[in-house]
Amino acid sequence: MSVDFKELDDLLKGFVEGTLSDFEQKRFDEMLKNDSSARQRYLDYIAVETMLSAHKVKIEHSEPVSQKRKLKISTGKNAIIKKRVAKQHRRTNGVFILAASIFLALGLGYYLKIHQKFGEEIVVSKIPENLPLSIGTIEKISGQAQISFDGKSEQAVTGMLLKSGVEIVSLGKAELNIRCRDGSLLQLSPGSKLTYSNIDGQYKLNLQKGFLNASVNKQEKGKPLLISTPAAGITVLGTELRIGLIDKSTVLTVDEGRVELKNDQNQTVMVKTGESVIARPGKALKVRNIKEFSVGNLEIISAVYGAQDKWVDLTSHLRSMAGNSRLISTGLFFHLAGDPLHLVVKELRVEYKIDGKKGSVVLNEYFDVEARRPRNEVILPEL
Repeated sequence: MSVDFKELDDLLKGFVEGTLSDFEQKRFDEMLKNDSSARQRYLDYIAVETMLSAHKVKIEHSEPVSQKRKLKISTGKNAIIKKRVAKQHRRTNGVFILAASIFLALGLGYYLKIHQKFGEEIVVSKIPENLPLSIGTIEKISGQAQISFDGKSEQAVTGMLLKSGVEIVSLGKAELNIRCRDGSLLQLSPGSKLTYSNIDGQYKLNLQKGFLNASVNKQEKGKPLLISTPAAGITVLGTELRIGLIDKSTVLTVDEGRVELKNDQNQTVMVKTGESVIARPGKALKVRNIKEFSVGNLEIISAVYGAQDKWVDLTSHLRSMAGNSRLISTGLFFHLAGDPLHLVVKELRVEYKIDGKKGSVVLNEYFDVEARRPRNEVILPEL
């Protein structure tokens, strides 16, 4: 079941406020019954509401009542009145905190009731230990991915909260979307490995392998998003970009905005909209304008690399690197997913659509077979 989180949040709000109709209550029960991510979001919502309730109590009652009401009293009665005010203050705080605790208990009780009703295993350990530490959520996932934190690993699921320092590995053909706390979107391709952290309010990503597409919201002043790879350091203020790690090189393409990249020789370049750069160990940086290859909407239908009866699927790799550009910096083809057939000249077969119109191309892995000049980029023909 695919959960509409907007609908679920509306139902959660109505549940908390006690305003759900019979139909809405039935719909709410069905969502909790049929989807684990909905149940996880329910627990998160209850935890947030409880935390906010307790915080509100703290703010509303942090100022002594005696400061709010200026009473003219005699010195003889002063001590008695102070004791009464303090006692009233403690009692009011206690009532509100007790109410927040009861709210959480009732919410968890309802959740456990849902689990018991449908014969599911009760997993209380999924409740966030410290909700403010959450820096993002797995919004969408296809295939299997692994999440590692503090020496422990578990399978990634939709709706899972991510803490600072988490390591994410997309296995096999898995693709996943991560919604950051600031609303930015990170898209990981198959075979990718990423560490995601927030240190003193600044987001940091370490892409160790694979491909990352990012749509980054405007960052807090003085705290840009920092992305590190084995070959480069990247500074992002707010933009749309694509990063691919191919062999020992880092390919950066900026679809919108401006991104600063520094290589292992401390050379720095500013990459702007419609530009691309490749950071290679020990090589100088050269920014390339690829606007002439931009199209309205490019869809990679399939891409396979090999020869005879030995082929590997490179569809997800090309999708991650292409965006809406006919020029795709791939590096050597066998660096993308291995060599399916050694000592044999292979080819790359791509089927694609540009603005709905379908095309295909077959590319030899060498520009010149005799000279063995390898091809390190793909230019899809115009349609």
